[in-house]
Amino acid sequence: MPWTLWDVLVDLLGLEERAYIAEPDRGQREWTGKRVEQAALYANRQRIGGNRGEQLLRRRGALVERTFAHAYETGTLRQLYVRGKQNVQKRLLLQAAACNLALLLRKTIGAGMPRAMQDAVAHLCFVLLQLISTMDALNKPARPLPAVISRRMPHRHRYTQQEPLSKQHVLDTGC
Repeated sequence: MPWTLWDVLVDLLGLEERAYIAEPDRGQREWTGKRVEQAALYANRQRIGGNRGEQLLRRRGALVERTFAHAYETGTLRQLYVRGKQNVQKRLLLQAAACNLALLLRKTIGAGMPRAMQDAVAHLCFVLLQLISTMDALNKPARPLPAVISRRMPHRHRYTQQEPLSKQHVLDTGC
């Protein structure tokens, strides 16, 4: 027999844990002989309707449901092109692993988006080049300054004169 919501709530009540489990509105129920289950379910409904319950449901929507929505829309999980339950499970597992890996990389490296990793690599290369040039400069012996420093020659501009239009080479088809 499958577990029902009130079975879970009764088990949690026995462990002295409070649950905030969302449930759809199912209408009126028949509770004859199920006094404990009814009390557990109504207590859960009351907790969900309170301030803390609403905050937890909003947090769940922001953290969990948005992640699944992203996987279904961007990760193309709405339409799977695999057959069989095992292949579908493999595809879902692979997609969830990729999302978790991307989240870990963003948290550890500090890049905001996956494509920002390129900026981090470019920055790392720039820092390494600076380090190499600094080490190179420290290893070179200092050159003595020349005794006479020559005057700099003024920069001469070379002005090119454009040929007149009549002398320019023009391609012609001869028609």
